[in-house]
Amino acid sequence: MRRGKHVISFIALVSLLFPAVAWASYPLIQYPHVPAIEKMRPNGDYGIYVMKEGKWQEAGKLVFDEFYRERQIDLSSYLTGDKKARIRLVQHGGEAAHIDSVFLGNEGPAEVKSVEDGIKKLSKKDFDVIDVFDRSIEVTFNKDAKDKTLKLTARVEDVNRGLPFQFPVANTYRKIDASADFYSYNLNTTEGNLTIDGRLDEVTDKSPFFKEYSLAGTGHPSGFTYGWVRNDDKNLYVSIDFTPDDTMDGYKDYSKVYIETVDGVKEFKVSVAETKWGKAGFTYTDKVGYQHKVYEFKIPLKEIMDVQKGHSEKILLAFSAYGTAGVCCFRNGSCNTDILNCENQGAVYLPDPTSCNPNPCPQPSAVPTMTQWGALIFVVFGGLLAVFYMRRQTKKNN
Repeated sequence: MRRGKHVISFIALVSLLFPAVAWASYPLIQYPHVPAIEKMRPNGDYGIYVMKEGKWQEAGKLVFDEFYRERQIDLSSYLTGDKKARIRLVQHGGEAAHIDSVFLGNEGPAEVKSVEDGIKKLSKKDFDVIDVFDRSIEVTFNKDAKDKTLKLTARVEDVNRGLPFQFPVANTYRKIDASADFYSYNLNTTEGNLTIDGRLDEVTDKSPFFKEYSLAGTGHPSGFTYGWVRNDDKNLYVSIDFTPDDTMDGYKDYSKVYIETVDGVKEFKVSVAETKWGKAGFTYTDKVGYQHKVYEFKIPLKEIMDVQKGHSEKILLAFSAYGTAGVCCFRNGSCNTDILNCENQGAVYLPDPTSCNPNPCPQPSAVPTMTQWGALIFVVFGGLLAVFYMRRQTKKNN
């Protein structure tokens, strides 16, 4: 009898721990710094409208900040079980807005109007988002959805708060000039060219020239940034896979290549609008499962060789990328404290960059994610607590 009570206690304890796993929709290393909902400073909202009796009826609104959050609204008074649920989401406010997923209870949408790959993008929390700034979308759910709770994972961004990621990471928060750190590339180390088409097909299976973890402070996912360098007899080619940038923000997004010469550091910039030195793309790669920004550069060697003067075989390179995915400061250089608000920084570099650690978090390879290991960790922890409880009860009974 006592053993049965102990088993029941164990099951109850573990069942209490499982809800703690449910919140971890994203891997912690990829999305570690979401402030508590009580600290949210809304940038805008999504109006929720339901088709009922042939008319769109307003059911309420959900407010959001720049972080992807799941927010819910009960639509049971607007929906009946014998009809498909037609719901319109109308976005207002902010400077950019994106939706990651929409569920009615646990059911994904059966139809998403006027959105390319809408069902695929909105049926999973995976950072594969759609742009809905200042517009509306209509989603339809099958009539057999029993739970009438709308669950919306989205964000509304107040852009231009962060600073660009810069590589080598020692350059973070610093201007890239002659005093900056550089990578060294010897001409003809990797021979070849690129088709400048906003895709990274030529380098997908190649080892990167650099790979750095980019800890985003702007509500975007954190992840690695990869870079490849190659050349032929006329051009230097650079490919950048900027995985933290899962949003298409037009001219606000950019990447730069810096090359040190005896006449100073030369800067080559690529964005959607600036295509002299290459092309930006918004695509899928083998590095992450969501659509994100990539960049390709084609820089004529004559732009840099004429000023190399005797040491042209070695080229010193640095890079930057901004999404509006960017980096912000951390209090005390720690991952365990809130991100400082970069609202007043804009593109102004900090006067004392040594006060901020550009990569304060541990590398992700050593950190298990909640979505992958969370349940196992909590079960083991619950088991240990249950064993301790049973031993204590046994001693007490004896």
